[in-house]
Amino acid sequence: MFKKVYDISMTLSADTPMYPGDPPLNFTPQATFEKDGLNMLSLGKITAHIGTHLDAPLHFVDKGKTIDQYAPETFILPAQVIALDAPVISRDVLEACQILPDHALLFKTRNTTAAASITHDNAVYVSKSGAEFLIEHQVKFVGIDYLTIEKIGDAAFPAHRILLGNGVIILENIVMGHIEPGVYTLICLPLKIAAGDGSPVRAVLGVI
Repeated sequence: MFKKVYDISMTLSADTPMYPGDPPLNFTPQATFEKDGLNMLSLGKITAHIGTHLDAPLHFVDKGKTIDQYAPETFILPAQVIALDAPVISRDVLEACQILPDHALLFKTRNTTAAASITHDNAVYVSKSGAEFLIEHQVKFVGIDYLTIEKIGDAAFPAHRILLGNGVIILENIVMGHIEPGVYTLICLPLKIAAGDGSPVRAVLGVI
C-alpha cells in the first residue's frame, strides 16, 4: 500500500497539446441522458501517442516489439525522478547524475519548471549522446515532461531510434510540476492494443 499516490498524467480534452501534424482529439456524444437515458461519448480518430503515453519499439523499429506483447508488470516498477536545468539532456549532463540501476528514469526539466516560456523550438529533449549514455548504463525505461523525447523537427529521430532500437520503453508527456526528485513506484499501464506502436496511459507515482 502506498502512503501517497501522485497522478502524472495529462487530462485528455480538445485542449490537450498535440505533436505537430497529429489529429486533434474529438469527443462526440453518441448518446445523452436527456435523449437516450444514458451518456456515452465516442472518441474520434486519434493517435496512440496522445497525452501521457508510451512508445513501444515498433514505433521506430521495423518488426519491433508491440505494446500488447509486454507483460503488465513491465509497467509497474521503481522509478527515479531527476530534476535537470539543462536545455538539452546530453551525455555531459547525465554523467553528473547518480543514476540508480534497475529503475525507470523520469526527467523533470525546464519543460515543467519554465513551462510558460517553453515552445517547440526550445523544449528540452534527449540528444543522441544522451540516448547513447542511457543505453550504455542499461536504462530500460525513460520518461520526459514534454510531447516527445526528441528535438521537434529533427527528422532523423536519433533518440527514438537509439532507445527503441535497444528495447527501451519511452514514456512521454508526464506531468511533473508537483513531483520532487526522488524514488517512487511508477505505474503506467497501457491499453492492450493489438500490434500497437504505443498507447495512452494513466501514469502515477506511488510513495511507499
